[in-house]
Amino acid sequence: MALRHVLPLLTFAALSTATPEIVIATVLEGFPWSDPFQGADSPAGFLATCTASRTFHATQHIVRDLKEPLPLGLEPWSKAIPYFFGGRPYPGSWEGVDHKGEGREIVKMEWMDLPPAARDWVRAKQNSAEDEKYLFAVYEKEGEGGEPVKGIRKLGEGGEGEEDLVVLFAAAALYHIMPLLVADGGECEAELLDLENYGGTPEDQKVVAWPVERTDPDWNNGGVDIEFTIKAQVLSETEEGRAERVKREEEAKAREEEEAREREEEEARLREEEEQEQARIREEEQAGAGEEEREGEEKGVDGGDGSAEGGSGSGEAAESTVSEAGKVDQTGDQEVKEKEKEKDEKDEL
Repeated sequence: MALRHVLPLLTFAALSTATPEIVIATVLEGFPWSDPFQGADSPAGFLATCTASRTFHATQHIVRDLKEPLPLGLEPWSKAIPYFFGGRPYPGSWEGVDHKGEGREIVKMEWMDLPPAARDWVRAKQNSAEDEKYLFAVYEKEGEGGEPVKGIRKLGEGGEGEEDLVVLFAAAALYHIMPLLVADGGECEAELLDLENYGGTPEDQKVVAWPVERTDPDWNNGGVDIEFTIKAQVLSETEEGRAERVKREEEAKAREEEEAREREEEEARLREEEEQEQARIREEEQAGAGEEEREGEEKGVDGGDGSAEGGSGSGEAAESTVSEAGKVDQTGDQEVKEKEKEKDEKDEL
């Protein structure tokens, strides 16, 4: 599993005691590990098809004592440690807590106390490009005459000359390889050696592991020794466990579907409101355009009445002209008749 927290284990500021800092210890974001056993022999809903356990001895130190002589501090490696841990993610304490700054913890073990499978894993990570997963610093032991250790020990392929080495790490780094710590010689060695089968959540035919017993260092009295017991199991899901799991999954699916339905309804409601608002805006725009059109028509009608009145006047003038013309015609006819009458009278004489 990838580490998501990017705070370095050590910083040079943390090594200085000139300026005390108030820090708040918090569980690392995305810390994926939790106790699968919860005090029971096996995780709820599962039976163990195989169990392996082993107890280890180590010493546990805090950064503020880094420069103190052994056994309280880690003086021989105090100059080398920041160069290794300073640029890597901090995996956390046993509980996944980041005590930050000078409160951060470092565990030290004899290199040869790690089982062969665990040493092989560390060796492979040191020689690979997966530098962010190389969370174990392997050093020579303290030099003769108090000479400081200058850097990590490069590990060879065959493991030769590794008897006088120590390994330093943050406690939670062990969670990545816990099955390897108990695999050697067990009846389910093959399953435990395959870390693809291992995870932080119990699953059918998978492996879980946890430090089921652990002592704390007595720092107040100068004590740094600790012991921890790792327990790992290969699991088989019971019928009851499967039924409970299916029920939980169905309930979770129903909740997700309900939440999705509610989101869709909310989105539909918002879309409808938006469409209604757009329709209202269009209606207002159309109403405004219609009002302007009516005002234009009314202005056009007013101008037409004046022309009509003018036309009416012209019509009356035309009627008057016709009437006068009629009168002229009637007068002409009368004169013609009178002249014809006079001519007839003369002819009679």
